[in-house]
Amino acid sequence: KCGFIVLNNGRKMNTLSHFQYNKLLKELVKYESNEHLGTVALMSSTENVFSSGSDYHSCFLDSNGSDFAKKVLQMKRKEYNAINQIHISDIPVVAVMDGKVSNDGASLGFASRFPIITDRTELHFSQSRHNFFTDAGVSKFLSSLGGVGMYLALTGSPLKGRELMYFGVGKYYIEHCNVDDLMSDLSLNHSRSASRVEEIIKATTVPFPNPDEDILNRFNDISQLFNPCFISDENVLDLLHRLESTSDYSRDLLSHIQGSTAMLQAIWKSIVDASRLSLHGTLKRDYNVLVNLMTAESCKEFYTPFANESINHLRVASSPVLDAAECAKADALFAPNEQGELFLGKTVHYDIPLFRGDCADNDKHFERFGDSKFDWERVDRELLHVVEVKKEKPIATEARAFVHPATGLVHPVPLEWEEDLKMEKMRKTQARKRQMAEDSQTVLSSMHEE
Repeated sequence: KCGFIVLNNGRKMNTLSHFQYNKLLKELVKYESNEHLGTVALMSSTENVFSSGSDYHSCFLDSNGSDFAKKVLQMKRKEYNAINQIHISDIPVVAVMDGKVSNDGASLGFASRFPIITDRTELHFSQSRHNFFTDAGVSKFLSSLGGVGMYLALTGSPLKGRELMYFGVGKYYIEHCNVDDLMSDLSLNHSRSASRVEEIIKATTVPFPNPDEDILNRFNDISQLFNPCFISDENVLDLLHRLESTSDYSRDLLSHIQGSTAMLQAIWKSIVDASRLSLHGTLKRDYNVLVNLMTAESCKEFYTPFANESINHLRVASSPVLDAAECAKADALFAPNEQGELFLGKTVHYDIPLFRGDCADNDKHFERFGDSKFDWERVDRELLHVVEVKKEKPIATEARAFVHPATGLVHPVPLEWEEDLKMEKMRKTQARKRQMAEDSQTVLSSMHEE
């Protein structure tokens, strides 16, 4: 079976607020704790749009204009935890990016175990034009693409459909018309095995022709221009100088790069450094940068234009200035901040069944009649959240189901539990028969004595 999470804020291009990230995180944990599900599908109900990331304007509305930065940080903590949960979930998450994917919305898809690209997928990043950096783990995904990732982040140029596969962005590609068939196949699957889910996805994919020569030439040109960022370049100025002097094509790319040199350096540094970090470490690093951007006095020049655009939708287009002093300003964003510590943990809301000792050959340790291989006190304490447990708590023979604390679903009592209940009932019946026999014998003995 498959659980579905559908993004349906189409009026705002599926941007997510603090409330929606919180709801997404709860749904992810709920589906993971449901042992009847084999996969979780993350989709969009909005045609041609998957997600555009965070809804910063909602933070301004929630704050009533008084504490915008605080509301942004609250929203980002929920977003980072949701992305981390998608990435480390025990149940495979299949993200069907059937539409436009932009900015930190890409992390929702590419952090999953199986990110699906369709013929309607369009990926682009415009953080530099919006006076912001590649946060929410986006830089980790972009660093894995090498020069192509740096090209996407700095130029804001889109890649669509099969181009994403030709440029090495995705691994799984299906046509839009086959999405429903894939969802039907996943709904019939009960296994959480990644190999089994991959077999189902590959059964839906169709081979497509080799790329045109124009696409290959474009890929080669981009790689030659942007790959040195990870090898020999010391800062973003080296890249900008290379674009300015190499060819007409490189100068055309330079004309597409917008934003202050300091923010471009922050984006460049975040992607290069992310190549040496895990997604978990990148999320923690990004939150530290975000706290500096929102609160540090030395970062006011980054915060002010970002706030003006998020609140008042005022964007001032600017071209980079080739000045080393501008690059140095970006170092303030990456300075360690005590308030920038982010805890990313995994909460397990289920643990069924709860055995004493090892599960293998567990019965031989409990051979006595009436004893149970289940740790009933632990069941009450950790599963049913009963704080006080009576020492002589009778087994409720009428109860044949229990409510799962994480999912809220009613689960049937396992067969082993039924056997324990029958054994307990039999023990009590035999004890009552013995007591009745002793009482009758006492009565008969007293009659004979008389």
